[in-house]
Amino acid sequence: MVVLLLDSTAPSAPFVLNPSGGEIWRRLQRNATISDLVRELALEYSVSEDAIAPSVRSFVTELQHGGLVTEA
Repeated sequence: MVVLLLDSTAPSAPFVLNPSGGEIWRRLQRNATISDLVRELALEYSVSEDAIAPSVRSFVTELQHGGLVTEA
């Protein structure tokens, strides 16, 4: 589990990620693209890229809406 404490002065709750969300977060910190994420996670979890892509895109969009990542 990954817990992100974004602003210690803000009264908001921490953003808690499950293991796969934490893995995506770590890879985003290394500047992975969505395509990179899909390809790498598909290999790691032995699923097709088509099967995992919608979930990866949805999660990254959620991070963007939360202001945690921006599109480069």
